[in-house]
Amino acid sequence: MAFIEIKDLSYAYDDKLVLNKLSLSIERREYLCVLGKNGSGKSTLARCLNGILKPSEGSIRVDNNLFDLNRYVGMVFQNPDNQFVSSVVREDLAFYPENLDKSDIDMRIKSALVDVDMEGFEDRSTHFLSGGQKQRIAIAGILTADLDTIIFDEVTTMLDPKGKEDVLNIIDRLHKKGKTIIMITHDINEAIRADRVVLISDGNIIRNGNTRDVLSDVDLLSSNNIEVPLCVRIYHDLKERGIELKKCPINEDELVEALCQLN
Repeated sequence: MAFIEIKDLSYAYDDKLVLNKLSLSIERREYLCVLGKNGSGKSTLARCLNGILKPSEGSIRVDNNLFDLNRYVGMVFQNPDNQFVSSVVREDLAFYPENLDKSDIDMRIKSALVDVDMEGFEDRSTHFLSGGQKQRIAIAGILTADLDTIIFDEVTTMLDPKGKEDVLNIIDRLHKKGKTIIMITHDINEAIRADRVVLISDGNIIRNGNTRDVLSDVDLLSSNNIEVPLCVRIYHDLKERGIELKKCPINEDELVEALCQLN
């Protein structure tokens, strides 16, 4: 059995079906992207995974446990202000660890702040942090709880380009340290970083596959109102002009390498 098993999951708001008998397996330490346009059901799926919402039908097992999903799965939201429980960083981060003495909590806080490049901010007010800094503190809060899996639900939407890149780099590092990452996004440039992409539309899984296969499928992305990656568009433009690259690149580094290999 996979680390996370979702089976026949359905969820309805009033009479509107948002998730439709969705089944999905997620391995421990995987970096999974759930990709879809706004209203596709991806954030509802995230809230079911974290235990915020109770499914109308179906089941979710995390490490073979059906109950208390928030003990295994943490979640970082689009707006970090909705996640803070205190206006002081130290007090906010101290809220998450359970059954620890003060010295252990302080160690957790210090380690989490180092992981998000915010060491020395313990006594700062969250009100005076930038958007990117707030989002990093929100991530640190989940890290102090020491959970295996972290869901990031559209976490860069409110950030400027630098803040966005900082947060995405932190997520990459957390994955390399062994965290299971579930990225919820509509942004193709965030999906590129994942090991696997699950494309959702109208509460259904349209495609589940490795990142290259999903993001290089122009017809699939276009038909589901997802922007085709620039490198993929360039690949097809070159192909139409008789210039054939060895493989379809999905990021800038791959595109540069492929162009350098042209005779």
